[in-house]
Amino acid sequence: EELETSKEEVQSTNEELATVNDELHARNVELSQINNDVINLLSSVQIAIIMLGSNLRIRRYTPMAEKLLNLIPSDVGRPLSDIKMKLDVPDIDKLVSDTIDSMASHEREVRDEQGHWYLLRIRPYRTLEQRLEGAVVMLVDVDSLKQSQEMLRQQTELLNQAHEPIIMWELDGAIDYWNKSAEETYGYTREEALGRRNHELLLTSPAYETFADELRERGHWSGELIHTRRDGQKIVVESRMVVVTDTEGRHRVVEANRSVTERKESERTLRRLADDLVTADRHKDEFLAMLAHELRNPLAPLRNVVSLLKSPKADAANNARALDIMDRQITNMARLIDDLLDVSRITLSQIELRTELLDVGALAKAAAEQNESSFVSREQSLQLTLPAQPLHVDADPVRLEQIVGNLLSNASKYTQPGGNIRLTVTTSKDDGQNAKQVLIRVEDDGAGIAPDDLPHVFDLFMRATRSIDQQYGGLGVGLTLVKRLVEMHGGTVQAESDGLGKGSRFTVCLPAVLSQAHSPPAVIDSSNEEPCARRILIVDDSVDHIDTLAMALRTGPHEVRIAESGVRALEIAAQFRPEFVFIDIGMPGMDGYELARRLREKEATASARLIALSGYGHAAARDSASDAGFAEYLVKPVDPRKILSLIQS
Repeated sequence: EELETSKEEVQSTNEELATVNDELHARNVELSQINNDVINLLSSVQIAIIMLGSNLRIRRYTPMAEKLLNLIPSDVGRPLSDIKMKLDVPDIDKLVSDTIDSMASHEREVRDEQGHWYLLRIRPYRTLEQRLEGAVVMLVDVDSLKQSQEMLRQQTELLNQAHEPIIMWELDGAIDYWNKSAEETYGYTREEALGRRNHELLLTSPAYETFADELRERGHWSGELIHTRRDGQKIVVESRMVVVTDTEGRHRVVEANRSVTERKESERTLRRLADDLVTADRHKDEFLAMLAHELRNPLAPLRNVVSLLKSPKADAANNARALDIMDRQITNMARLIDDLLDVSRITLSQIELRTELLDVGALAKAAAEQNESSFVSREQSLQLTLPAQPLHVDADPVRLEQIVGNLLSNASKYTQPGGNIRLTVTTSKDDGQNAKQVLIRVEDDGAGIAPDDLPHVFDLFMRATRSIDQQYGGLGVGLTLVKRLVEMHGGTVQAESDGLGKGSRFTVCLPAVLSQAHSPPAVIDSSNEEPCARRILIVDDSVDHIDTLAMALRTGPHEVRIAESGVRALEIAAQFRPEFVFIDIGMPGMDGYELARRLREKEATASARLIALSGYGHAAARDSASDAGFAEYLVKPVDPRKILSLIQS
């Protein structure tokens, strides 16, 4: 029974052993299959993987690791430190040890000897029972990704460095790119712009729908837009938009803008300048026509006067009247030419002021007397209001008299016969009730100035009416000359009028001189002195000029000789020994400068007073005359009375 029992037990044990053996066989088959799967998996994985034990010895590796790290089958079981890898990772042993000790993964981007980029990942090797038995080292090829990232970085940097604002936004969506130029142009930072709608942020004009429909249909749009900066300033841009589709299927708009605000402003400026040039050209044509008209005006009465003087029936009364007309017309023509030359000189900055302390009241009175004949001929009334005490300014007496004279002449010209003109000299006071400015005001009850013309009355060639056959004369340069001369004296001039037919007011403001350290030079009245007889030589190639000037000078006690050339003048001067020599500058052959130098070298004329007579009035001619030895420089035409006064003084 015991044997039978033992037999049964042995049989049961055999059955159990058979069952265990079947299980072991099944497990061996399963392990073999798993091993095959692992081997095939590792062989097919295009990633370099090395499995290390806790002692840092190689347990297994993939074919990619064999190729990349220069491994051979016999390297299995060798320490990792014995392997010479082709990677620039000198501390890989330490990294693996740290991973095993800390049970934390490590990642790092590394390069091989050829500069190829890999992502090095080191992770702990854990069993199914969560025991730590080593580490797994993986090298993932990220070179193409790295190059793509570098290219993307360069493109982003390039976009950031672009001078034009570049914006990217989803079609019908929000902004997701905003470069540095966009920040500078529109005033919004990148953080402030991202996530907002482009047209709402920049208050785009025209409306968004204007170009959105075309973007949807055609995929691009270009044109001009008006954007509003953060500070509210409007910017005109040339905008180009292109729709692109990203990897996620989203439609994004790439918008590049170029500011054309300055160009638009330049275009407006150029158009304005072109309009000004057209206007100036029209004024020039009108001026030339008016110049011909104004120059012919005095020539007509002069020719009539000549005919009258030649007539045998002319009596003394008619001759006297004819001479008055001739004197007045020549004076008008000389003033016309002088005004034109003065405007040119001021434009070229060739006028030099010779300032001195002046009594404005006395000078205004003298200017009024100069224009008295004009008032008398037109039966106009001049009311002169001067201060009780002298008012002084630091000014050029000739130019200041010219300013007042031009304003009075203008008032007379635009005031009807029998009209009234007022000349007032007064002051504006400062807080201490001292004279701060001297005011010279010329008022009339004449034609007045239209409101549209009032801002332009001081423009060159500007006239109240531009019709050639209009009743008022002049070229439109007088007031321009007044304004420029006043400004050269540090003052201002203002024009006022209540409209056409209501007269006009011109006010000149000049800085007053408060401290009078010296008095104005005294005027020597030599009108009653008996003139001394002088020896005078006149040299000019214009026969008519020297003949008429000689006749005028011979009305006094003077002895006058004439010469038509420099050579002839030297011959006469050697015998005549003149005290005064009037010389024309622009003579053919020997000019006035050369003649003056030769006269200075001669003993007979070394002390003679040389006076230049010339049609040139610019500063260079005056300087050349001074260098040649001339004591005075007179610009033609010169009133013979001025020459007689010069000789007498």
